[in-house]
Amino acid sequence: MLTYFFDTSAWIAHIFKEPGWEYLNDLFDEDASSIGVSVVSLTELQSRLKSLGHDEQFEPLYEFYRPLFDRIMPVDENVALRAIALKREATSRLPGFDALFPLGAICGKPLLRLTAV
Repeated sequence: MLTYFFDTSAWIAHIFKEPGWEYLNDLFDEDASSIGVSVVSLTELQSRLKSLGHDEQFEPLYEFYRPLFDRIMPVDENVALRAIALKREATSRLPGFDALFPLGAICGKPLLRLTAV
């Protein structure tokens, strides 16, 4: 069971040692941690690297991080439809992709979503 879910901004914060990266690093070291990311984060990471002129770094970073993630969460039709329902129920603006992150409710497991600030 996943205990933490990194959104793309948290993953990027760890890669570039942005504020908060030490906390994320500690989570990788905890024996009880089980960390996941969304499959969508792969494309977002590649896009960010490309925008910074470092597209060639995607594969080495993926190969480095893949064993650290206990699961890369798929996004299928069911997840997308639940995200749409969540967006409709939200009382404030909820970007489309952010609606995909309550995977705990979708998977029936409690998760802590970690995002960079």
